[in-house]
Amino acid sequence: MAELATIARPYAEALFNASQGDLNGAAQWLDALASVAGNAQLLQYAGNPKVRDQQVFDLISDVARVQLPPRGRTSCAR
Repeated sequence: MAELATIARPYAEALFNASQGDLNGAAQWLDALASVAGNAQLLQYAGNPKVRDQQVFDLISDVARVQLPPRGRTSCAR
């Protein structure tokens, strides 16, 4: 199994880049996204192989009703 640090590093770097030094602002939109991302129905939808990453991203950001900064949108969407 891969080391946790190895798995988490790209996500941490993307989050750091998206925050642009505004840690309080990033914490607000990250909390909003996290509150939606753990929903069981969303996880089932996201696990569907016919659903694209962009569709999952769009759904999460719409439900969270949070405006991500431009770097947050490009860092999160693959």
